[in-house]
Amino acid sequence: MQNPARIIPFVKRGGLVQITGGSILGAFGDSSRETGVFFLKNGFVHFIASDAHSLSFRPPEILKAVTIAGHIIGKVAALALARENPQSVIDGRRFPANPDVRPEGFNARW
Repeated sequence: MQNPARIIPFVKRGGLVQITGGSILGAFGDSSRETGVFFLKNGFVHFIASDAHSLSFRPPEILKAVTIAGHIIGKVAALALARENPQSVIDGRRFPANPDVRPEGFNARW
């Protein structure tokens, strides 16, 4: 993402954001990982997805990603991003969309 700051107004207006497990794990490089961690820490993420394409190319490593996210935002919150929030969408239920987002450590280059 060239300009991660563009996500903030979207989230403040109730938009929902999904990141792939690969970004949390660093599969797409340090910049992607750092952005994913920043988004997690600041409540910009509502879903963690596997981005699985096959068992050999981008394999499903959702458990690893949720474990890492758990170290960043806590186990309960990380599990909600992978289980409860997606289930809420499937069931047509609402859940908090973090409208009161206040970024910490926001990098001025963004």
